[in-house]
Amino acid sequence: MKYNRHRRDENDREVVRDLEAAHCSVVDLTQVGGGCPDKLVGRDGVTLLVEIKRPTAPTRKDRTFSQKQRAFRRKWKGTEIVLVTTARQVIEAIDREIEKRGY
Repeated sequence: MKYNRHRRDENDREVVRDLEAAHCSVVDLTQVGGGCPDKLVGRDGVTLLVEIKRPTAPTRKDRTFSQKQRAFRRKWKGTEIVLVTTARQVIEAIDREIEKRGY
């Protein structure tokens, strides 16, 4: 089986749909490669990089950051990169960031 580096997890569309319904801006970054997270998500002045993983992944390895993603995270100087399986987790991360910033 040939690996497709631009494949999306099975819950990707659902997560994006739910984020957009929650008034988030969503930019797909899957074509970037090099360990870059799946999505750029913004709401209420907060922007997060988001890595979407499928909740039914067969192994723990499939539910965590890959080697390239870990390397990207080590070099990244912006806000944390959030690993999620649902839109609710992204919204909660945004809410935490808003609270931290005192908006």
